[in-house]
Amino acid sequence: MEDELFADPAPQILNKIYALKKNLLFIRRTTGTERDLIGRLARGEFSIIRPEACVYFRDTYDHLVRVDDLVNTSRDIITSALEAYVSVVSNRLNGIIKTLTIFATVMTPPIVLASIYGMNVKFPYFVTEYGHSFLWIVSILCSIVIWFLFKRWKWI
Repeated sequence: MEDELFADPAPQILNKIYALKKNLLFIRRTTGTERDLIGRLARGEFSIIRPEACVYFRDTYDHLVRVDDLVNTSRDIITSALEAYVSVVSNRLNGIIKTLTIFATVMTPPIVLASIYGMNVKFPYFVTEYGHSFLWIVSILCSIVIWFLFKRWKWI
């Protein structure tokens, strides 16, 4: 399950983790109450139990203690898997947000320039025949400069 978790953290893995956690909780509750009862039987607290039968109850008690230890260890592993799932999903989401943010930042100068000069305002650069081309060049240059700054700062 851990290999699947790191390869592709799908919601089905989260469902498996919660199902395993639920099953372990059920086993823990069951073995906990049985362990207490078998422990009392192993100590010979009941007069109905013959002393020579206490050996078998002690053996059963030891098995229940081992099962309880195994359940606790498994619960810790499942909790670690749940934390790893959340971490992997969070890292993937951070990568997506970073990509979208970089794209939005690189596209901001052309959008701003187009919105300002798309409002039918008179501006000296549009008075000439090269005004529209100048606007395109400035937009592309601003985007390229932002892209190279991100590369230099190792954000990309």
